[in-house]
Amino acid sequence: MITGRRLFGVALMVVLPLATAVAFHPNTQCYRCHVPHEDASLAGMPLWSGLKTTIADWTPYSSPTLDAQTGDPGGSPLVCLAGHDGTSDGSVHAVSDGLGDLSGSHPIEFVYDEALADLDKELVNPDEPGSSTEINGEGTITADFLAGGANGTKKMNCASCHEVHVNGLHEGIGGDFTFSVPHLKSIPGIEMKVSWGGDPSNDQDYYLAYSDLCRTCHIK
Repeated sequence: MITGRRLFGVALMVVLPLATAVAFHPNTQCYRCHVPHEDASLAGMPLWSGLKTTIADWTPYSSPTLDAQTGDPGGSPLVCLAGHDGTSDGSVHAVSDGLGDLSGSHPIEFVYDEALADLDKELVNPDEPGSSTEINGEGTITADFLAGGANGTKKMNCASCHEVHVNGLHEGIGGDFTFSVPHLKSIPGIEMKVSWGGDPSNDQDYYLAYSDLCRTCHIK
């Protein structure tokens, strides 16, 4: 028999984490991505609601200096693009024009491994111990940053740099700063800095220095 006290405790265990996620991602309720019962199947997406972009044809990022082989979004990026594909339902911070053009965004859905790093010459070997600064400088990019792509493979994708359940609020001098990059994955080295000639006592003169996240993978 479940007593009132025990039922209240169970309710808190369920509601508090969800409330935190909603607070960090205020424009999207939990049920947009998750359902408590009869979930659909998608690798790396627990209790998935089935939400995903409706775009089927994509134009991936391309560049003469890009050595990676990009592909159409699959797995978790399909969920991210449901809210950011540029369609009427996914126009918030859109990375697409609504017609599947991803050419203006950071490339996604590609295998990032030691072979690519050797070919590119300006990428960190993702399997090198200590390449990741996320876990006390002892992890690897492969383990800490590469997300599930199509067929559950480990690829560079949206979730490599972004965490949907973190809004990116940083405690400032007089309150909260809003990060210039929404839902940025937090690693050591990302911090608020005073703009050139700025006033350290003025919150508005600070900016988010997130280059350390870029330099996790890029040798610059």
